[in-house]
Amino acid sequence: MFIIGGSGLVLWFAEALSPWLPAGVQRLHPGARPRGAAAVGFIFTIHFFNGHLRPEKFPMDMVIFTGRLTEHELREERPLEYERLRREGRLAAIEATPPSAGALAFGRVIGGTALVLGLITVFLILYGLFTG
Repeated sequence: MFIIGGSGLVLWFAEALSPWLPAGVQRLHPGARPRGAAAVGFIFTIHFFNGHLRPEKFPMDMVIFTGRLTEHELREERPLEYERLRREGRLAAIEATPPSAGALAFGRVIGGTALVLGLITVFLILYGLFTG
């Protein structure tokens, strides 16, 4: 996402960034600018909704950072898998300790940083659409 978005934004704002960019960057296909930025905006908004705005995951889905899912989440989000594991008597085998406070803090910092960068990216996309 950062490569697509970063390159799209660099191409979109090539004139403003031209003093710091190599000459070859400015000769890239101009159609890549809005497509790359639109792709990143779409990817971010879909992930933002799924990771932050669903009521059952608000304010942030920590599974990606901790690798752990509560039994309640497993039962609600993956009922067939939960039922199969329960029926086979394998629930105890996959039981894990809760994530440490440090792991949760790390996840919040990384997730929050990604969220801020995504919001900045969407703002720059909208700014480029309405001013360019």
